[in-house]
Amino acid sequence: MTKKFTDNRLPYAVVEAAVRGDAEALEKVLECHNSYICKLCTRKVYDDMGNLHYEVDWDMKSRIESMLVRAIIMNFKIDYDSDK
Repeated sequence: MTKKFTDNRLPYAVVEAAVRGDAEALEKVLECHNSYICKLCTRKVYDDMGNLHYEVDWDMKSRIESMLVRAIIMNFKIDYDSDK
């Protein structure tokens, strides 16, 4: 079974609102990147019987999400074209 491509791009208006610090827009950005962040935070864990399990490290996930929000608000700049 092949995975179908889904277009998860955020509209420009959502990105612009997130840069201004709108909480709902920031939630949409985090929701859009949630699966990738979870993938980055997945760790191998062995139980008492030696079986391998994969778990999301929730502390790491929250740190990555806070770094993403901080980067969006503090560092992301939108250049406006005044000719349009």
